[in-house]
Amino acid sequence: MCRLNRRSLWVHLVAFGVVLAGVGCSSGPNLGDPVKVSGKITRKGKPMANVTVGYITTSEGVPGPYRYAASKTDAEGAYSIDKVYPGEYHVSVVPEPPAPDASGKVEATPGDPALAKYGINSPLKADVASGSQEFSFDIPE
Repeated sequence: MCRLNRRSLWVHLVAFGVVLAGVGCSSGPNLGDPVKVSGKITRKGKPMANVTVGYITTSEGVPGPYRYAASKTDAEGAYSIDKVYPGEYHVSVVPEPPAPDASGKVEATPGDPALAKYGINSPLKADVASGSQEFSFDIPE
């Protein structure tokens, strides 16, 4: 019959706890260092002001909080996003919705059918690597 005294029981419990801690803990996903991406959005060569440019990752295994980053363009169509992790992305270009009136209502508008395909499944793509990068896109329609 095997007998364990209190000291050996504690030694075994501590060793078991160390093994569990090493197996169960991690510092999170290794996504690499975030980089700054910037560029210009144009439509038929003219700047697109006040549109939201979104980077939606298509890379496998990226946790939810790291899957999307966005910025709004300025009057010249320029955008800049400070924290985009290396990987492959769809780049969405979404017009700003109309502002609400004084009563808080937003007028329904038909939108721009030509821009509809540049949403979440946009054909625009960017392969972000380490170091700051520039991606400019011209919408042909």
